[in-house]
Amino acid sequence: MRCRFALLAALLWAGGCRRGTESGFQRLLIPHFENLTGEPRYESWGWALAELLAEAVTGSQVAHPLRAESWWEAPAVRATHVLHGSFMRQGERLRIEAVLEDVNRRQIRRRWAVEGDPSEGPAPPADRLAAQLGLRARSVAHRDARALEAYRTALRSVDPRPLLEQAVAADPGFFAAYAALAQLHLARGDRESASAVLGKALRADVDPVSRHRAELMLAGIRGDAAAQEQALRALARLTPADPEVFQGLAVRALAARNYEGAARAYQEALARDPESGALLNQAAYALAYDGRFEEALGLLLRYRQLQPADPNPPDSLGDVHFQKGDFSAAESHYLESAQMSREFAGAGALYKAAWARWLQGDRDGADRHMAEYLAAREKARDPFLEIRRAQWEYLTGRSRRATARLLAFAAGTAPGELRALTFGFLAAWSLEAGDRGQARRHAAEAGTAGTPQARELARVCAFLAQDDAPPAEWARRAEASFPHAGEAGLRDTALAYALLLGGRLREAFPLLRSLLERTPPSPGEILPSLLAWAATESQQDARPWLRRWPTPVAGFPQPFDFLAWPRVIYLQGRRAEVEGAGERSLMLYRLFLKQIGDRPGHGEERRRAQAASAVP
Repeated sequence: MRCRFALLAALLWAGGCRRGTESGFQRLLIPHFENLTGEPRYESWGWALAELLAEAVTGSQVAHPLRAESWWEAPAVRATHVLHGSFMRQGERLRIEAVLEDVNRRQIRRRWAVEGDPSEGPAPPADRLAAQLGLRARSVAHRDARALEAYRTALRSVDPRPLLEQAVAADPGFFAAYAALAQLHLARGDRESASAVLGKALRADVDPVSRHRAELMLAGIRGDAAAQEQALRALARLTPADPEVFQGLAVRALAARNYEGAARAYQEALARDPESGALLNQAAYALAYDGRFEEALGLLLRYRQLQPADPNPPDSLGDVHFQKGDFSAAESHYLESAQMSREFAGAGALYKAAWARWLQGDRDGADRHMAEYLAAREKARDPFLEIRRAQWEYLTGRSRRATARLLAFAAGTAPGELRALTFGFLAAWSLEAGDRGQARRHAAEAGTAGTPQARELARVCAFLAQDDAPPAEWARRAEASFPHAGEAGLRDTALAYALLLGGRLREAFPLLRSLLERTPPSPGEILPSLLAWAATESQQDARPWLRRWPTPVAGFPQPFDFLAWPRVIYLQGRRAEVEGAGERSLMLYRLFLKQIGDRPGHGEERRRAQAASAVP
């Protein structure tokens, strides 16, 4: 054992001494135990002992078990402690030795040995070992050896279903087998069978932790957010050292736009896994959504320090600086990310760098960044390349050039599906110009497509291209155009757009607010900007929805982004004016007037910006 300990200590020290959790939580890696009997019939015991110990530790006040095949994986899973061991023959019995090591201090915390009768199976000695080490949170002495072997074999099988069914039949309280079987059904798209498996687990004699895990999975299948949160809160009490439970609570809070609750839950998760780049990144975005930019940047600087070669930390730093309105810093971080990897996130850092440069008033510099992004997308054979190019031109004040580009693309080389999507964009832009007849013609062309995105866009544009009408009539039309129960979000979005395009901002406000409350936040979302627009023109306080700038995202092109850009610059100018920041307000109004170019509409915004900034 001393030789093995020396090897482990050397490995962990070479991998970098991990910082440990200041709150005292342990990330406990339990690799397979080593079979020193020389007898193949005991080979499965190495896996079974580790699996049983992990189950016994689950629910500990301080230790969160992590499973891996070997202790060599300790740095990768950010382990703070390792429980490893071996077993050997001692007469007719097996002697099982275990060592608990503190990775950070490079110390052996505990060493223990137990003996077991091979005929009993691995569960009773594993249970005693967990108890002797002071780690047992729940008993595993009753776990059936046949169920364990069926489960182990299933994990390596190309057809695991019969083996998993065999495992739950042999041991009805063995939740790991139920969970694996449910996940297998879900992977095959069979939600009904997955639900049935979890229902069977709930009716079986499973322990409280397993019961709430089954409830959590079942609530996820059903889309029951309240039940998910209830199960997560129960698990937070029963498995207080598990960071994933608190991460789940943070995700639920974020989905409800409870930013303070999300930040608290992420803080709890990080107390249990402080070196998780994913958690640091997610927590930073939650803080940024709440306008707590400096705290968010602090977490992302930790993230970058942990993963200096990863292009994601500087990209995220760019996003937070962008949301904060510091576009020079955002551009710098985006370019840093792009320098690390042009291919990362589809070259999205270059796309966002172009927007950050444009918002500094430098359209030529922004065009250079965008040209690099488009070259990368051309190299990747992006089918939306020409639409991306035209949308950039349109949103940045060159609407006539953009429209001509898409008309030529639709008439020339655009394949059928892309041609239809192109007409969807042209229909949307015709609506901004107030040309409903042209919008109807373009929407009819878009409706010939077979792709779901193009068909949905065509339906929305055809709806919006109808003659203007009072709000009640628009509501009736929305019900008729989008009648299905699953289309509530699409129906309300289309109705909100119709009211905005018709200048009925006061009526659009409650609908937009309802949509916002039902939609999880994202860096690039435009709903807060549209809500701020409706509030501003309805003589309401728009500042709550202008705490951050939307960050354009290089995903699937969004045809209705024209509703937010460049209007958001004007709205931020109004915010600065209300807050008494005269110089910033003047700068933003002038930037808006400079960048709007030949875009149609925006008449009232232009007049107010010109009057406020004394630009004739």
